[in-house]
Amino acid sequence: MWVFTILTVYHARPSVLTPFFIINVLFLIVHLLNYTIHATSVELLSKRDDYAHTNMIVVKLPTHKLTGGEVNVTSTGNFIPSVASNTETGRTSNVDTNIATKKFEFTDILPGSHIRLNLYRKLNPLYWLTPSHPYSIADCDMDEFSLIIRENPRRFKFNLGDKFTLCNLYPPCTDIKELITNGDKICLVAGGSGISFILSIFNYLVLNKISTGDVKYLKLIWIVRDIYDLHILKHVKFHSDKILPGNNNSVDIYITNSTINNDSGTASSDSSLSDDSAAFELRTMGANEVDSGLDVDDDLGSLEEEMDQEINRSYNPLGLKLENVRYHYGKKPDILTDIKEDGLFVPPSELLQNNGTDGTNDVEDGSTTSSGEVNDNTATMNTWLCCCGPQSLIDDGFEFASIYGVNYAYEKYQF
Repeated sequence: MWVFTILTVYHARPSVLTPFFIINVLFLIVHLLNYTIHATSVELLSKRDDYAHTNMIVVKLPTHKLTGGEVNVTSTGNFIPSVASNTETGRTSNVDTNIATKKFEFTDILPGSHIRLNLYRKLNPLYWLTPSHPYSIADCDMDEFSLIIRENPRRFKFNLGDKFTLCNLYPPCTDIKELITNGDKICLVAGGSGISFILSIFNYLVLNKISTGDVKYLKLIWIVRDIYDLHILKHVKFHSDKILPGNNNSVDIYITNSTINNDSGTASSDSSLSDDSAAFELRTMGANEVDSGLDVDDDLGSLEEEMDQEINRSYNPLGLKLENVRYHYGKKPDILTDIKEDGLFVPPSELLQNNGTDGTNDVEDGSTTSSGEVNDNTATMNTWLCCCGPQSLIDDGFEFASIYGVNYAYEKYQF
């Protein structure tokens, strides 16, 4: 970037000294200030991994590095503080537990916020020549905040004892602020490590909006490759126990590469199942049969539903103690049908209110959250779909929002 800015002046014909070179220099000055004033050295507090089965990890960093000083956490805005002892590290917060009497100023860490980390220290020349990496804050309390990462050793390796440079804190865009402020029907969909972005929004809504009745419908869908990816839920806050499932709220986890072993009742990640496996036959009934014109027998559909119910009651993957969670093995959701299947998120009377299916509402391709408000239907004015994951998931979410006229926010994660 630095070289490009300088050499362009010499090579460009006609001259671009004014105004483009001057504008680029101003941008570089802002970039330089951002990389110095708002950057601070940080060291990992802990790292939770299961490399034998998955490369999805959880790392924890000190919260005071985000604020540059004393940590105050609001109990009515942002992340809810955990004032009890930290059971994982054995540490007790040094912040007064009587938070009601404190003056709160820690209002920048909103759900959907993210940071940027650089592998090198500021004194290392590579710090200025290599890009920083963005990470969403999955949860945060007064002592530490967590990042959920699909680790790629070729790009960025997290090791305890290594020091990184934290390059600023970035709040969510206005669409996410609108969602958590005024949304009353909300569906959150995460793919893989996209749960890092979605989880903070989910927990905030559960703790601040469900009990007050401000949110009348909340659905979380998480799609993972392997059952072992769920181990990260042991190390972050996940308030599925407080969603009040009788009030149209639900959590569904789809494990695409896993099925249930009927004999042992345990999960398997082996995708090469035998043809005589009932689970294999049921889980593979789907797009292929529809495309070929075959009809799936109603009895099989009923049997699959019964199996799902039995699995949800009896199976507890990886020893997780999660309440109000439904597991779906060896399958992934159809965004266009599974979200609206209960008729509560998008009522049937609104299904044909569509003015965005002609492709005129383009999705901006970028790594920042964007919105797609494609319908002026007042009935869905406060209905939000929020997706975070790979491009295919983003595209499915935009198609759904275009058809049914709901507000749409997304964050694209590249795996």
